Amino acid sequence: MARPLLILEEVIGMLETVGATPALITKFREQAEFVMDKKPQRVNDNVAVSSGFGQRAQRGFVTIEVNDVAVQMDTKKAQEVALMLLQAAAEFLRLLAGPAAAATEQAA
Repeated sequence: MARPLLILEEVIGMLETVGATPALITKFREQAEFVMDKKPQRVNDNVAVSSGFGQRAQRGFVTIEVNDVAVQMDTKKAQEVALMLLQAAAEFLRLLAGPAAAATEQAA
């Protein structure tokens, strides 16, 4: 099972929720940014997808590997993940196109 990762802003929000002082939050943010600057950046660019059929379960499955992490899921979940990836990529491209493209889409 993959470890959940938190975004710095999420952690800051949690600190605010539990009543951490602004000074403590500022000190935490500075320390976190210092550590992140020193940490080597890992790029996830080695992606592989494969499918198979389980002999015991008698069902299909899909395996997705990103760098050295593999996740196996049933075919229905794989279709959901594929759709999420396509939607996220399409939204990103739409945002890159800017307001002019959005206006053109609304006119159509």
